[in-house]
Formats: sequence, structure tokens, C-alpha cells
Amino acid sequence: GFSVRERLSQHIMIPGNLANLLWYGNASPQFFGKHVNVAPKININAFDEWSVSFSGYAMQRKITWGARLKYLSGRINATTSKSELDVYTDTSTYNIHLRSDFEMRTSGIDGIEHYLAQPASSLVFPGNNGFGIDLGLNYQVNSHISVSASVLDIGFIRWKARTLKFVSHNPGEEFVFDGFTLDDFIEMAENLDTFGKKLTDSIFDLVHIDSVYDVKYTTWLPARYNIGGSYAINDHHHFNLLFNGISCDNHFYPALSVSYYYKLPGLLGVMISYNIFNNQFTNIGTGFSINAGPIQLYAVSDNLPGLIFYHSTNNYALQFGINVSISKKEAPAEEPAR
Repeated sequence: GFSVRERLSQHIMIPGNLANLLWYGNASPQFFGKHVNVAPKININAFDEWSVSFSGYAMQRKITWGARLKYLSGRINATTSKSELDVYTDTSTYNIHLRSDFEMRTSGIDGIEHYLAQPASSLVFPGNNGFGIDLGLNYQVNSHISVSASVLDIGFIRWKARTLKFVSHNPGEEFVFDGFTLDDFIEMAENLDTFGKKLTDSIFDLVHIDSVYDVKYTTWLPARYNIGGSYAINDHHHFNLLFNGISCDNHFYPALSVSYYYKLPGLLGVMISYNIFNNQFTNIGTGFSINAGPIQLYAVSDNLPGLIFYHSTNNYALQFGINVSISKKEAPAEEPAR
């Protein structure tokens, strides 16, 4: 098989301390006279995936195995390798003491005008190259039960094009922020569209964040692990149990899914699932697939309420796409000679 996919993955961890600081202020009991870290962590990747896949059988077709070798062409990346912004509020002066040890590496985030100014070859292949591999197998225990396992997105990208690194000028050095004057605040608030940028720039200037251009670096993809089983009542009704997890930033995030799948052979597939992940127990997922000759359309989400009420959810995932299957029809059997 051969495939080309446009991939986007993002993992953003925003500490609760940051949200509480913005909502309650630095004089609240959560912060007053205490050291708290409010720095977020991010890992964002956008890349093209060109792959070749192989599959086969073993043990008289009881085992089905597959592998996908992938060339990765990176487009956009933003990754924090260090993320510490310690905030302390002085109980006598209410001044905010800041200490930072921050490093974020980026590629391809220098604006749409720079992106469009590139030559056509760089638009297709930006110059950030990487490789990856997917592996999986399925074992058919009997006509009703099967078990499977896979590991996906074991790979890396070497970022070289349009790179920019933000790093603390003096890691661990303490700075004191005694607030804005009324005139400064009014000037910043005159244009609400740029208020956030001006505030961020002020903090960056205060803690001395340096910008370093053209720094090459390597990032690993968030690897995914799956192990599960399936029970098929017949060709139409299937029940599935899946334990999976994502490895990202030296942390493993597990999840458990129970699902029911209805299949109308050759035309339609519908799935509904219940999923547990990240201490969230209200995740109801759904998905469908439609076969139209050699073309298959599919969409699946593991947290449908999270897509609707996205302001109050921690996690959700949505996948959709089109598969084109080209196969050769078997020649009819020859009539035996008389």
C-alpha cells in the first residue's frame, strides 16, 4: 500500500495555577506568599506523511501482521523543552517575584507572508525531514474472538527550516514586577486586539527571554500504543475492548475504551463507544464509515460531548478521512473440460 496524509497533533498542558492566577489574582490564598509554577507546556506538530505499507499472514492466516514505513516532512512545530515560570507574591508589598527557566523551540511560525514567499519546492518539502514506523498484528483465536496489538508513530523529525528558539537569558534569576502604572495600562487597553500581545511582550521583556534564530533540533512524535480484543457475534455485530496510551514529554497517558460496532457488509459501519482517560469519565464516542465502491469515507470521535461543550472538557479527538482502495478482481474459474 501507499498513502499520503496531512498530520496535525497538539498536546497543550495548561497548569491550573495559571487559570487561577488570571481569574482570582495574585493576592488570593492560592498564591499569596507561595511559590507556584504557571508555565504551560506545548508540543505541536504539523507535517506531511508519505508512507509505504506491507502486510501478510502467518500460522495458516490466524495471524495478520502489518508495517508502515514513513517519510515525514515537517511544516510547523512548537515544543517546550523547559517550562518553569515561578511566581511569588510578597506579603508586604504585593510585588510579584518571577523566576524563569524556559526554552521553547519553533519552526515555521514566522507568519503567513514568510510562508508564501518561499519557492514552490519549499512549500511541498520545507526541508524538515524525518522518519517513522507503525507496527501491528492481529491474532484470530476462533471464529468469534480476536486479539490485536500495535505501536504507532515511532519516529522523529529534524527541524532545520525557519527555526526560532525562545530561551531565558538568565535561568533562575529573580525579577520583580511591581505592576503597571495607570497610564501604561490604559495605553495597553486602548486596543483590545493587541492587549494580550503587549502584556506577553511586557512579561518577556521583564524576565529577559532571548530569541535565537536558525537553531537545528530534533523532536520525537508522540508514540501511541494499543492492545485490545474483539468479540464478533456474527458478521454484523462486534464488541471491542481497547487499552491504549500516548507517550509524550516523558509521560504516559493511558485510556480505556469499550465499543459496539455494527457493520452492514459492503456499505455502512456505525460505532458507539465509552471511553475513560485523564480522569474524565463522561466520554461517549461515535463514528461511522461509508463504502462507495473503491472510496471509503470515515469519521470518528472519542468524546462527542467534548466537541459540543468544548469549554468544559479536558480531552477530545476527532479523525476523519477518505480511503481509496484499488483491487484486482479475481478471474472466474475455468469450466472443467468435458
